[in-house]
Amino acid sequence: MRLLSFVLFLTVLGISWYAEASDRSPDPEPPFAVRLPTDNDYLFRRQPEKFYTPTVSGRLISGMYGFTRSSTEPPRIFDRFHEGIDIRPLRRDKNGEPLDPIYAAADGIVVHVTDDPHKSNYGHFIVIRHSLGKYDIYTLYAHNAVNLVQSGKHVKAGEQIAVMGYTGRGINKERAHLHFEVAFLLNRNFPSWFEERGKRRDEDQNHHGKFNGINLLGIDPIPLLEATREGRPLSIPEVFANQKACYKVRLPAVRRPFDFQRRFDFLTSGGLSQPQPASWLVTCSQIGLPLKFEAATFSVEQPEAAWFDYSRSLQNSMTIGRVLRRNPRSGPLLLEEGLRYFDLLMWRP
Repeated sequence: MRLLSFVLFLTVLGISWYAEASDRSPDPEPPFAVRLPTDNDYLFRRQPEKFYTPTVSGRLISGMYGFTRSSTEPPRIFDRFHEGIDIRPLRRDKNGEPLDPIYAAADGIVVHVTDDPHKSNYGHFIVIRHSLGKYDIYTLYAHNAVNLVQSGKHVKAGEQIAVMGYTGRGINKERAHLHFEVAFLLNRNFPSWFEERGKRRDEDQNHHGKFNGINLLGIDPIPLLEATREGRPLSIPEVFANQKACYKVRLPAVRRPFDFQRRFDFLTSGGLSQPQPASWLVTCSQIGLPLKFEAATFSVEQPEAAWFDYSRSLQNSMTIGRVLRRNPRSGPLLLEEGLRYFDLLMWRP
């Protein structure tokens, strides 16, 4: 009898514990608290003319994120994409050299440092990886006069990592600034893709491994900076949720989910444990950032455009030359640059 009572007691205790455990909500996703990378805080003082450095056009918008630059003068539309923001210096020496320190925008680890200014339009630049739970996001700091950290160094938010400069092609002392990006990595296998399929000419070289600019998808850092400033920094799923859908593409399914899918598993409807489908319908932002993967039952032999948001204005329909809007009757068209981009997304060695 005592044994039976003890067994019943353990059973009840187990049921009670299970009920409590099932009632618990999952742990919240860690937020990405990101601070301004220089002492220039005129963004928050609502004085953008003192925060952004424009291009030689003099238009303030050209220092902001997005399709803010033009290939024609005067511009009918702004069709050239700017992947980050250009932050103006606050201090210069008597010779006009910028003196502003550059800080890590968040805790992280330095994963790439370039000290040869001739190997990129970015000149001297630094990339930091920020790991938030199982998700990674990156910040990039470019045109530095000098880098003060090496790859592998763990840094804290606000720790100095460089001095502002004007290294890289097309920038002079007068237009010295920090080019700052917040980005996602498209494919960790980028180096093998570049060597086997990505070169446009035989002499092309990849000096930056998987941190080549082709493989970094820069998002607008301003909403993240403002959210942190307001005391409500965004989690990685929230960052994706705040991006707007622009078009959809159908992609051939390979033997297992794409590298990007595996790293951001919450983007796949039905989860990654489902049987591999015939193809994937992928919802993308204006710059091609994947926002949602949906299993499809029919096969495609190569990537093809499936949908476009025709409610967008012509200005807001730019896609870095990847998808042509066309008219609704003809439907959108995936261009050569789009085929190349989605080939990289699907690539596995």
